[in-house]
Amino acid sequence: MRPPRPPDLLWLAALLAAGLAAGVRPGLGRDRSQGAAEGGAGEAASGALRVRIEGPSTIPFDCPSGLVIMTARLNGRAHVRLLLDTGDPSGFTLDTATARAIGLPLSERTPTRATGVVGSERYTLYRARVGSFLLGGLSARDLSIWTAPDAVLIAKTIGIQVDGFVGVDLLRGIVVTIDYPARQITFTPPGSGRRPAAPAGTRFMPMRLEGNRIVFEALLNGSERRAVILDTAAGTTFVAESDRDLTRPSPTGKTTQIVDSSGSAVSVPVRILPRLQLGDAVVEDAPVVPFDFEALNRDLFAGTPHTVAGIIGSDILSRHVVILDFPGRALAVLSGGP
Repeated sequence: MRPPRPPDLLWLAALLAAGLAAGVRPGLGRDRSQGAAEGGAGEAASGALRVRIEGPSTIPFDCPSGLVIMTARLNGRAHVRLLLDTGDPSGFTLDTATARAIGLPLSERTPTRATGVVGSERYTLYRARVGSFLLGGLSARDLSIWTAPDAVLIAKTIGIQVDGFVGVDLLRGIVVTIDYPARQITFTPPGSGRRPAAPAGTRFMPMRLEGNRIVFEALLNGSERRAVILDTAAGTTFVAESDRDLTRPSPTGKTTQIVDSSGSAVSVPVRILPRLQLGDAVVEDAPVVPFDFEALNRDLFAGTPHTVAGIIGSDILSRHVVILDFPGRALAVLSGGP
């Protein structure tokens, strides 16, 4: 287990949906060290976090506004609603109020500030220890986690109650298949039975983990290749401001609202990208928001050789089946139906 350290808050708090509107996730873009589970057969290494998985397991999820919300069990009795957030580099974060409600002792009080695109807000983070964790066929014991007041802003912004978040560090040792049309998610151990939902001939794309975030290549308008983040908790899809010329105005004049970690909001116009290709999946007339990624590349990916120029959010992902093969560093996006 790595020694615990306070999270490093980044200016971009990433994004969550508000009905048809989009928002910036409240302070989820941080690196939180996690405790390791006990060793043993059937474990999948997940960075600092180890989860046990004996075989493939499939569970249903709720999908309000395209988000993926799963139910997990803590300490053998408490059921919690967890938002799948592949834009969050941490493994498992619990809402502070939920942690208190289920009787988890809190320690290491850490005042901090989350800064977003239109404001900032002070938060207090705590450490908590979870005796046991069960999510479908994934299990772990003796987890040291961070708690944060993120769920309060989510409920205020979109009216959806969640108790915590599952991020990349929990999943990076397994294969995850998100079947949005069927509202099911499948966890598969590495080795045998990988990529269970992929039909013959499926084209997998290389997937990088940069800053513990999923980065892959998207094709804009049939010719422009861009490195993008896959973020299941983002309510909308973003392209770089420098790619504005690849888009056209929305014929309806639609706008969307960005709500950031401070609770502040700003309205921005939605534009139309004529063609967005994610591997085998093609989206015509994709709604996107141009965004200045200069600060993101400076603060989030400083020291890496790649430049991020977009975020693929749940407004696009929720039309498809998404397969994330973390051990194989590959992903696929499949058409989910007519």
